[in-house]
Amino acid sequence: EYSWSEWAMNGTKIVYTARKGDEGAPEAIYLMNPDGSGRQQLTTNAWRNGQPKVSPDGRTVLFTSFWNEYEKVGLYSIDLSTLEVTNISAEQSTVGGFDSDPRFSPDGRQIVFANSGVPGIPTQPTRVGLMNADGTDRRLLTHDSYYNTDPALSPDGRTVAIASYRGKGHPRLTDESRDYLVKLQDWMLVLRDTHSDKETVLNQGKACFERAPQVPCTPLEGPAFVPVWTPDGSAVGYVSVLSSKTVCICVARADGSESTKLVSSDDLAITWFDWIVPGSSPATAVHDRDIGAYARNSHLLVGGGGSKGGLAIAMTSPDRWTTTPVPMPNGLVPLTARWSADRRYLGFVAKVPVDPNGFDPGPKPPPGAKREVHFTLDELSLLFVPPAQADDRAAEQLFVADSTTGQIRQVTMPWTEDYRDGLRDGELRGNVDIDFSPDNHSVVFTNTSDQGESFIVRMNLDTGDVLNLTNGTSGAVSVVDANPRYSPDGSRIAFNSTVGFNSDIYTMRSDDGRDVRNLTDDDYFDTSPAWSPDGQWVVYSSYRGHDNLKALRDETTPADDHGIPLTDWYLVKLNVRTGERQVLTAPGDSPAFNPVWAPEGDRIAFISTKDGQPDVFVIGADGGKARPMQVTRLTHETFLDWR
Repeated sequence: EYSWSEWAMNGTKIVYTARKGDEGAPEAIYLMNPDGSGRQQLTTNAWRNGQPKVSPDGRTVLFTSFWNEYEKVGLYSIDLSTLEVTNISAEQSTVGGFDSDPRFSPDGRQIVFANSGVPGIPTQPTRVGLMNADGTDRRLLTHDSYYNTDPALSPDGRTVAIASYRGKGHPRLTDESRDYLVKLQDWMLVLRDTHSDKETVLNQGKACFERAPQVPCTPLEGPAFVPVWTPDGSAVGYVSVLSSKTVCICVARADGSESTKLVSSDDLAITWFDWIVPGSSPATAVHDRDIGAYARNSHLLVGGGGSKGGLAIAMTSPDRWTTTPVPMPNGLVPLTARWSADRRYLGFVAKVPVDPNGFDPGPKPPPGAKREVHFTLDELSLLFVPPAQADDRAAEQLFVADSTTGQIRQVTMPWTEDYRDGLRDGELRGNVDIDFSPDNHSVVFTNTSDQGESFIVRMNLDTGDVLNLTNGTSGAVSVVDANPRYSPDGSRIAFNSTVGFNSDIYTMRSDDGRDVRNLTDDDYFDTSPAWSPDGQWVVYSSYRGHDNLKALRDETTPADDHGIPLTDWYLVKLNVRTGERQVLTAPGDSPAFNPVWAPEGDRIAFISTKDGQPDVFVIGADGGKARPMQVTRLTHETFLDWR
């Protein structure tokens, strides 16, 4: 089933929507040659898309989409070379939209569209708007009380043609089962200057559908729908109903001097058309062989709460557009999660029941080895101020799921220990922040004591052997080490360590925890390091405000109310060899939590609540403008990974 078709690339392509299967199937966007060959499907999402338009340079497709994560309907663009989707409407409206009927300006720099307000604050009637192609500099062109639809800019960009309903009541018929069934009279063809309120009405909009076919209306007597400028800008084509059976594509000169029927039929239902001068494809156009040629092979792993409650975890496309839920068996609820580099394994944190009397430290020492209990010097411990922690931290334990076998196993317990630095009698520990070694044989994680300390611990997944890496250099000094991340070659681990109310970024050897090096040594609270794919850089979150950070509990869960200040958090990139630093995000992008580097190395994703709820944002690896990957009103992301 086909609808919404348009010429593209000077007539060398047709872009259209089609529905495969039953009535409930979503409409997807396609490209094909004018003879119907070479069909390529551009979207695969599970909801409705419509009104596609190809940019004049042949590089992007503009369309409307009815994604429930962005309430009502928004305008989106898809890059033909990467097939990545960007929400254009969300650039200046993060609560959802009522945007539709988009068209590019002839030079492709602007988009003209119809707007009916935003969800919760609908604007009636519909107005015509204009914005830059990236969604910035959005402004309204009409402010009247009419329903203005299907705007089209003249070739010189000075005049917008509009199909404007100027009759009584709503233009839609009362049959609510047909969303797009509209009245067939009182639709006027209006030309409006984009720089003033001057307008010209070209037709009369009479109820010509009441006339017999033998006495049809003239083109300017009837209604006008979906206006399209002639390529030379001298006239406007439009669809009209001239009798009970007659429909036409009619043409009216822009000065109103004359009109004519270009196509007239008594047996066709014409609802859309387009008009171009045939020519060669633009030199900048993405050709068939290059459509999707630069699509990323990576995926996002996202999770968090939803507006309807509960937590969820899902795999998404690298633009956060299409989503595949990750099932969690046995009622497990992931609090955070991370993939192995090859995405075979999924490590996640979930809460499990804890028996406070079930103290059973392990794994046991090998034969001939002696278990040693963790020891700190009392006089040094007096100088240690532990951060506040959740009372049920010991319930947080690590699981590993194997995607090839479907098996899930719990790999830590509240009494998991390195026997060379064992738990005190009755002590329980939580285990969080898992990361996989590049060869998938080991994991590192944060091992948190109910005494306020935390350690970087490595576990061999094959043997179960546990080594406290922090203990390699900390000795008897109380420590708070957290958020370990393997370097891409597996030789080093980046982590953050807290002393007093400051936190700095360090690296250490992954085999024994030695050769500890400061990457930062400042007065900021630096946390959550992530390596670049080439291992040359580390990006991290840095709090640079003036609030008292004694209230900090868990800087990795911004969605929960842990007293974390939500301003003055920045992303900072640091060269591990030279120490060169660059602040990537602007003050308006704060907060910036939990950064992860794209496997391709060109961008960094992070969690921010700058728009009122947690969402995944992305910024270039060298800085620039941070933007939400997608505005997801139903899903409140609190953790992510990118592999």
